[in-house]
Amino acid sequence: MKQACHFKTPRTSLKEVGEPRRVPLDSMNEAQKGSIRYDWTPWSHEQLKVMEAQWDEWAKFYQGFLRDGQTYGINLGTHNGAIQKAFERLGYRMYGIEYTDHIEELHAYGCNGERGNFFHMPQIETDKYDFAIVDRALCSNKNTSWSITPNATKEKNKIEYFTDLIGVKTKSGPPFFDDVSRIVKTGGTIIVSFRTYVSRIWIDDIASHGNLSIKIDDRKRPYYLCVLEKGDSVTHIQNIDDFISDFVNKKDKNIIYQNPFCMKICENDNEISFLYTPNNRKIVISTSNWRVVLNKPYFETL
Repeated sequence: MKQACHFKTPRTSLKEVGEPRRVPLDSMNEAQKGSIRYDWTPWSHEQLKVMEAQWDEWAKFYQGFLRDGQTYGINLGTHNGAIQKAFERLGYRMYGIEYTDHIEELHAYGCNGERGNFFHMPQIETDKYDFAIVDRALCSNKNTSWSITPNATKEKNKIEYFTDLIGVKTKSGPPFFDDVSRIVKTGGTIIVSFRTYVSRIWIDDIASHGNLSIKIDDRKRPYYLCVLEKGDSVTHIQNIDDFISDFVNKKDKNIIYQNPFCMKICENDNEISFLYTPNNRKIVISTSNWRVVLNKPYFETL
């Protein structure tokens, strides 16, 4: 199992590029305003060069998790191609899937792809890609499981409730990543990045497809990165209550230090604290009486 670690994602600053000149902000709807950091259409030719340099940094960041020889990838939730084309500028062959109506823009940007639901891709052959990127495509509390119908409406599947990392109830229905795993070769890489809304049910679902590592960026809004090497060896993530019980009963600090999902470990004479990433819980345990002093969502403590 790979060691979990901290990382720093590229920062996308709009100050250096200024307000979009091709499609001004005052003419945009709220959805357009929310997507300008990954949308090529609002920017003038000169501004687009600056934005593409920033998207290149994101592609290089994700490239750091790929292995040599992984050259053919699919961007799931590609929008209109900002990150997908950045990968192509690095020399990768890429394809894209996007459920919103941006495919004409994707093609106009010179990228290949189609409109569809990346939870269900029967049109994509098995073991086709070396890697898949799900780049912040699961980052809101809206329904995330639907099919594209001929009249372009959202046909919701069975809905189940579960709680995300910051305690907000979200709607969706697993499994999420069966088809993503199917189209990626054994030994291939699946990278899933989350912003704000991420649930243990998603993490468990990813982990069921191979060898998982979780990385985290310390922003006030959670940024989780799940990197999976697809394979037959499935990652086991222990239930947090069982993990704490095991540690308290055995009184062995190595249980925490050797667990790849324990991060931000801090120890003094009387207690030890750590972040258990699958559940986003900050745990503080007194080592004088081996009792839990604190157990709460980590990002509520910032």
